[in-house]
Amino acid sequence: MCLSGARAVAQLLDQHPAAPIRVWVIWTPRLLPDDRDQWDPGLLADRRVTHSWDEPATVARDLARATPGYGGPDWDTWMLFGPDATWRDGPRPLAASGAPVIDSFDRLTERLRPWL
Repeated sequence: MCLSGARAVAQLLDQHPAAPIRVWVIWTPRLLPDDRDQWDPGLLADRRVTHSWDEPATVARDLARATPGYGGPDWDTWMLFGPDATWRDGPRPLAASGAPVIDSFDRLTERLRPWL
């Protein structure tokens, strides 16, 4: 399911190569196929994407706790912040979020529309 969401985001980026957006992907191994040595580095290979690995899931848990208005899971999720977001004491303001990515992809696309 996580890979389906990542592929959908990759297609969206391919369809909008000039969109002024940045994507941070924080990979958190939860299931056996999620291990870093199983990861396809060609997935989400767009120049606007930054990949990070968070094996202990520290960043994912901290983002979930530190983001006002976000009550979702700490994996297979997306969080959208607009150009006015700051990252001083945590990411603010949260514009939208959803999970799992593939099931809420229409909402993500709709919320991204102003920048596409």
